[in-house]
Amino acid sequence: MRTIMCSWTLAKLTKTRWQTILVIIVFLIILMNLMRVLVTSNKSRRRFVAGSSSKFIWDQGSLKGPVPYAVPSRPWQYCNSPYLPVHGEEGNVPTGFKLKSVYILIRHGDRTPMTTFPQLARHNFDCRLKPSMFPNHTNFQGFVNDLRKQQDQRRANDPFKSFPVYPMVKHCDNAQLTGHGVAQHLGIGEYLGEIYNEKLGLLKEDFKPKQILLRSTKYTRTYQSALAFLYGFLPKFQLSHLKFEPGIITFCNPRFITGGCNCRFHNVIHRNVPMEVKILGGDQWTDGFKDACDSLGLNVKPHMAPNIMDTLNGRFCHGAPLPCIDGKPCDADEIMKGVWDIIDRNGRLQIQSDSYQKSQRLLMHPMLKEIATMMNDRINSPAKNRTKFVLFSGHDITITALNTALGVHEGFWPPYASRIVFELYSSKGSHDVKYFIKVLFNGRDVTKFVRFCKEKLLGGLCPFERFMEFVQVENLKEMFGVEKYAEACALHKP
Repeated sequence: MRTIMCSWTLAKLTKTRWQTILVIIVFLIILMNLMRVLVTSNKSRRRFVAGSSSKFIWDQGSLKGPVPYAVPSRPWQYCNSPYLPVHGEEGNVPTGFKLKSVYILIRHGDRTPMTTFPQLARHNFDCRLKPSMFPNHTNFQGFVNDLRKQQDQRRANDPFKSFPVYPMVKHCDNAQLTGHGVAQHLGIGEYLGEIYNEKLGLLKEDFKPKQILLRSTKYTRTYQSALAFLYGFLPKFQLSHLKFEPGIITFCNPRFITGGCNCRFHNVIHRNVPMEVKILGGDQWTDGFKDACDSLGLNVKPHMAPNIMDTLNGRFCHGAPLPCIDGKPCDADEIMKGVWDIIDRNGRLQIQSDSYQKSQRLLMHPMLKEIATMMNDRINSPAKNRTKFVLFSGHDITITALNTALGVHEGFWPPYASRIVFELYSSKGSHDVKYFIKVLFNGRDVTKFVRFCKEKLLGGLCPFERFMEFVQVENLKEMFGVEKYAEACALHKP
């Protein structure tokens, strides 16, 4: 009997031991899977900017498409919160296409207001970079540390050498980049770097400085935005290797344009735009804007709406209360919606203006011609022209003007950190190699809406020849009856 009991006890202990081992094994498997999820989640959380959650979401026009994520309110869309993930269709092409080069125009990130109103109390913005603002952003502290170490290593002839490399003052002046703006472009840069460099092999870790071309307007907010983008985008960031060229807001390059960039005829045409918008109804009040002005104690005309938006949206994007009349609490969402209603209405009216369409297509012709020429050189002289990546860092008016020239602007003010991307691809056919472009705005593929690509697509891409034909002949011929930029600028009557 004792022998039987001992055997039973031993068997029970053995069984218990195996059960314990099994439980430990299951626990370890669960722990490993959990760690894998956390790593993936952390990698995803590094992408903070809702790059494509702004444009084409609130649009009511032909470019509207399905959006697989929650749509924030109109004011929040403009803020382009750095706490939201980046989305996009960049690099998404059918099998058989090879990426050759990429050309990106960005708008600077979140900034302090450019304007103030005597009736509205000024809000003090803190522009110092605080990693505590973005605890999940693994690159934020690295950006601050590396830029601080490398800021004195810039080239002696760097036209931006006197500029601070990131926001670092406690009390911001007007129109200064904020920490939110830095985080926006860090997130976009990381997102596009993973697609273009890690996935598609555009730039390797040992890339040469000659493979990239960088241009920024001479404002601290655009220069600092470009640095944040590049820190996230480049396989290896070394400030001393970056050669920036200064550019004007339209990025017209005299090397590509006969007669220079000062186009007098553009100014002649553009003077007609306000009157044409007024005739279309742009000077009429909206109920929402009137209510917003009453809540704020403002006595202004409808044409002042953009200035009011700029003043208020800075507060709104940073969660600060709006300066309502007599210090009374007010509904910030309703006020901002009322302001944005009239701005969006006038934006939709503006693109109906014939003078606006003509002026923007003329204004951006030089930039489009330069991009097309760089692509052509990349195709025909790859040994000479090794530039594979080009970055232009500009402003909202650069974005809207280029989108208008392309035919994809629907009148909505582009959010902070907006981006327009041109991708150049090659495809090897049975007899020769053909080249195609893809155009994206804030991550959304708009190629099929581009004015020179409509009904000409192959596999969702636009033949490169259509781009060249547009900049060489069609754009100016269609608008002004001439083929040369200098000839169009010499005209006297629209």
